[in-house]
Amino acid sequence: MRNSFLRLTFLVALWIAATWLTGSGGAFAQTAKPAASDSVLRAQLLKRKLIIGTIHAPPFVIRSADSTSWSGLSIDLWREIASDLGIAYEFRGATLTGLSDGLAEGELDAVVAAMTINPEREKRFDFTHPFFRSGIGITVSSKPRTDVWKLMSGIFSWQLALILLGVFAALFIIGVALYFLERSRSPERFAGGTGKGLLEGVWLSAIMFIGSSDGYPQSPVGRVIAILWTTSSTVLISALTATIAATLTSAQLTSQIQDLNDLRRVRVGTVAGSSSEAFLKSQQIAYTAFPKTILALQQIADEKLDAVVADAPIMRYLVLNDLPNGNLMVLPKILKYESYGFGLRAGSPLREELNRVLLEKLREPRWEEQFSFYSGGN
Repeated sequence: MRNSFLRLTFLVALWIAATWLTGSGGAFAQTAKPAASDSVLRAQLLKRKLIIGTIHAPPFVIRSADSTSWSGLSIDLWREIASDLGIAYEFRGATLTGLSDGLAEGELDAVVAAMTINPEREKRFDFTHPFFRSGIGITVSSKPRTDVWKLMSGIFSWQLALILLGVFAALFIIGVALYFLERSRSPERFAGGTGKGLLEGVWLSAIMFIGSSDGYPQSPVGRVIAILWTTSSTVLISALTATIAATLTSAQLTSQIQDLNDLRRVRVGTVAGSSSEAFLKSQQIAYTAFPKTILALQQIADEKLDAVVADAPIMRYLVLNDLPNGNLMVLPKILKYESYGFGLRAGSPLREELNRVLLEKLREPRWEEQFSFYSGGN
């Protein structure tokens, strides 16, 4: 019994020792080869020049005519943040799709542009805090043009149809009344039987309605009806004229596009790979994609498109500065609000410091002044 107890005690002690050694060995191993912390990764990252992807998207990113330098709201903000953090970098131009792929595949360290923060991009890489709240807008031609659909729907509307039906019904009722009141006093006028007489009564009613004279009722009641009907006709004609004029004016509005539903029946353009393209897809609206916003806007000026759906501030800048004679206007309606942020590689060790300095910069009054300058005061 004693030997068994000693063996059991020895085995328990051996198990405890083995467990302790295993844990200590793991600790020793971790001490010998510690995981790289964010500070170490940051130091390694800052030893080289970062590759910053960007794309011409005024007023946020403006590429010079000779393609050798960059300016704009996003560029200036990044330069100040990078200067404060001691970051060396170089800009590299790319397409909108190339920016996303470059970050996701590790070819770019960051993206400084007018990049919208959305769930699809967050799955592939990270973002800083938003630095600007934007929105998807609509640009259309400012030239007056007739909306045939609105014109036809206005002319053949139920409201106008009911008014006309009421007028014709009144013409008939008053014509019948005049026939029975006047046939004995003007037998020569209502001769030829009941059918012909009724038609003559309706004709007399119509003549009075338009203010013409082709004989007047002879009976006292007929004359009262004539006075009331002639007076009422003035009001009815004015109402009809106003309704038709309003329909014609509405059809001649500057733009036949006012909201999202109008886009379903016109030619729409957008920017390939943008959040605006994704929005149009989600709304099942047909469109033509272009590599740049300005190329899409030019299609409206050339009357090859009816509308362009893209980032409103970018379109507003281009309409004011690059296409001032294009007869274009950005509608005030925002289809969807979005935010811009700087794109970063997933898990970038610079994210926290960038966010801290970014928030400090956004609190400075001159930020609003810079935006006003680049957006042309809008």
